Amino acid sequence: MNKKARFQRWTPNRLRLILGASFLLLALPTLILSYQAREQIKWESLYQNRALAEELSNQIDYQLQSIINQEEKRQSNEYRFLISQQENDQRYQRRSPLSELASLDTIPGLLGYFEINEKGEFQTPLLPSLTETNQTYSEFGLSENELEQRKRQSQNLYNLLTENHLLEDKPATAQPVQATNDAKIYEEDRVENPQNLDAGVDKKANVQQKFDDLALNQSKRYSPKKQLGNVEELKLERSFAFAERQRQEVQPPPSKRKPAAPAPAQTANALLESADAIASDAESEFSASMEPTQAITLFEGINPPFELAFLDSGHMVLYRKLWKNDQPIVQGMALEQERFLQNTVESLFNNSILSQHSNLVVAFQGNVVQIFSGIRYNRYPLSFDGISAENVEGTLLLQQKLTPPFDKVQLIYSANQLPMGPGGQVITWVSVLLVALLIIIFSALYKLGIKQIHLHQQQQNFIASVSHELKTPLTSIRMFSEMLKEGWASAEKQMEYYDFISDESERLSRLITNVLQLARMERQDLQLNIKPVQLDTAVDLIQSRLQSQIQASDFELQLNTPQTPTNKNMNVDCDALMQILMNLVDNSIKFSKSAIKRNIDVTISENHQCIQISVRDYGPGIPPKQLKKVFNLFYRVGNELTRSAQGTGIGLALVQQLTAAMGGSVSVENRSPGVEFTLQFPVHNP
Repeated sequence: MNKKARFQRWTPNRLRLILGASFLLLALPTLILSYQAREQIKWESLYQNRALAEELSNQIDYQLQSIINQEEKRQSNEYRFLISQQENDQRYQRRSPLSELASLDTIPGLLGYFEINEKGEFQTPLLPSLTETNQTYSEFGLSENELEQRKRQSQNLYNLLTENHLLEDKPATAQPVQATNDAKIYEEDRVENPQNLDAGVDKKANVQQKFDDLALNQSKRYSPKKQLGNVEELKLERSFAFAERQRQEVQPPPSKRKPAAPAPAQTANALLESADAIASDAESEFSASMEPTQAITLFEGINPPFELAFLDSGHMVLYRKLWKNDQPIVQGMALEQERFLQNTVESLFNNSILSQHSNLVVAFQGNVVQIFSGIRYNRYPLSFDGISAENVEGTLLLQQKLTPPFDKVQLIYSANQLPMGPGGQVITWVSVLLVALLIIIFSALYKLGIKQIHLHQQQQNFIASVSHELKTPLTSIRMFSEMLKEGWASAEKQMEYYDFISDESERLSRLITNVLQLARMERQDLQLNIKPVQLDTAVDLIQSRLQSQIQASDFELQLNTPQTPTNKNMNVDCDALMQILMNLVDNSIKFSKSAIKRNIDVTISENHQCIQISVRDYGPGIPPKQLKKVFNLFYRVGNELTRSAQGTGIGLALVQQLTAAMGGSVSVENRSPGVEFTLQFPVHNP
């Protein structure tokens, strides 16, 4: 099968199918590679932000542990207004560091310190203990304003513990705990280990049991006034966290790893000798530690660790349970939850780069306590009362617990929108440019292919039309010539046959001239004799040439010229101009055979800038959608299967090309009825 036959099989649908499949074969791998690259960058960004979240969690934990370490170093006697000290066999009293109002500013959100003795009585270092009946607070150097402030702060602290059922409602603040003498106070400063004091177990129930119940039933009892939901309600995408957990499980922690095998050169005897040496060193150290050089005090002076509890009122309690003089007591501090978290957690979070695109959720035993949103994507600020866990969306970065006593607190980081960075932006733009380039290339290929298919079809139609246009008049000429040769026609018919042969010969001549002219123009070998022609001379030439053409077709020529003679010239080739006008007239005659008014109007007019020649018929006109196509090569108005008018589709194309070659322009407009072609040639100024 030759190339021509193969090209004939191409159709617009087939071209669309092949180009569409080719586009998908190129575009899909490009998009997949781009997606994979973006996902890789996204996961790298997630790992980087996870590392930042771990670092931030360590900073938060370090800051919280600094507060706890500072509080654990405090002696138990600091939780009252006066503490007793001995120096050079002299015993004296001084104010506790916690008795100063300025001590409330050392920890953000601190409401005050408290101590509850074995009788369930409350006292605070903000107020001194009145040891005598007639003793007053003024003896301790407290002014009325300061005393009023201390009482108000102490009462608020007392009410807080009472409302949360950690203290029985007793008017203890008005009658603080009485101390008998300085020796008694000094003796109570000794802290003992509760494990060695079985006799105090029953007493513990009266003082410490409420705090034990609070710790044991914290998850059941905790129901804050501001309900933010629980961790399970967070709408977080957990694929990254799940993949990270699986990756970490591949490498077990050091405690679960198998011990490394000994080196091959190390024998069993060598291992035994090493073990004996280690045991000998341990025994010697133990023996040295058991030498009776000083008394053994395992628990004296050791403070128990603090414990944490969240209260329903929106507060936090850090407390420790002590035994003093065989009596259980509870010491601790009350904190305003929101203020404490904002100054210890949110401040560090806002200073971190994570705040630009992430959220931080603080949860306590599965309950959401506080939500800190990113600065750039702050969709739910803290002041918004309707915020809850259901509003938090994004990708889970890290879910980490803090160290004791904050081990029941979780920090949950989620990314709203991760910045892709320069690499992600480059991949995005490269992908967009590649897809856009593919669309442009395939669009151009499609338009070019469609144009070539239509051109091929038009060429086939042109060949068929030219064959028909040549064969029909030649057959008629041959038939009439044979009739004249054989003498079958009368004298009257002979003249009619001669006129018909002459007309058909002229039509064939015009057709052949058009084809040859087209061939020259396609080869860019067109040579025109352009020279100034006076308008009156051109009018006479047009009238003589067109009159014979129109009369042979049973149409009438209506020539409209300027009423006054003019001496203006135009630069044209007279033969090319006549070919243009004859093609326009021939086109009007072909498409106006069924017109009621069988006139062809040729109007010549002039102005200062150009000379205008228009040709109008009174036929059906041209469909508006095809007005811009009639000058295309091989294009013919109508359907090839239903067309009744003859033609080759090159006449109007030659009109446009010849007019442009002489520096003019041609346009077409529908009239009512008919259609009008207008030629414009610039005026020649010598």
